[in-house]
Amino acid sequence: MIMASENTLMVINVFKRRNSAWTIYSRWSYPFTVVDVVVHNQTLYSIAQDVKIGKFMLNSPKVNVLEFKNTPFFLSNNLNLVSSDRQLLVLHFKACTYLEVYKIDLSAMEWTRIHMIGDCALFMSGTKCTSQSNPGIMGFNSNCVYSIDRISPRCRVFTLNNKLITTIPLLENRPPFKARLCSFDWCFPHQRDEIDYTCHE
Repeated sequence: MIMASENTLMVINVFKRRNSAWTIYSRWSYPFTVVDVVVHNQTLYSIAQDVKIGKFMLNSPKVNVLEFKNTPFFLSNNLNLVSSDRQLLVLHFKACTYLEVYKIDLSAMEWTRIHMIGDCALFMSGTKCTSQSNPGIMGFNSNCVYSIDRISPRCRVFTLNNKLITTIPLLENRPPFKARLCSFDWCFPHQRDEIDYTCHE
């Protein structure tokens, strides 16, 4: 599956390999941009600037907007949906300095602010965030957010209580003369997402 976003047209295009065709999904009827999508429990979810969460229906060009209790009220482009150890999380990183983490309970249909996520860590770069279980085997700490700075080559480590633990430099030497430094990102080769089409039939 390939996704392409068109901000000016307020649509999301999804290419499905099973029928080798593109499907156009409207970003519902009000003018708020979808800022992130994630695969969670083999289902595709999205979140918009006004924190509305949608569920993609893959058998039709439709996004169902879900209703939740205790939904916070704010507008933000700094929102990330994260599938973490069978939990759906929302990471709100305001101005890259203030951190909020919420759990989305799809059974009780409610938002809950949390400060612990178990034996997992969150890794953020640019506009994407991912979760890794048992981070200690890679030398990372649980219940932390590792955020790569967009401006300078460094990684800041936060607790889920929004406390800055440390800052890790990513480059000891300057890049070669005239070389352009590309964006840093996290890469976890073993991580993959799967969609279960039977959930939408």
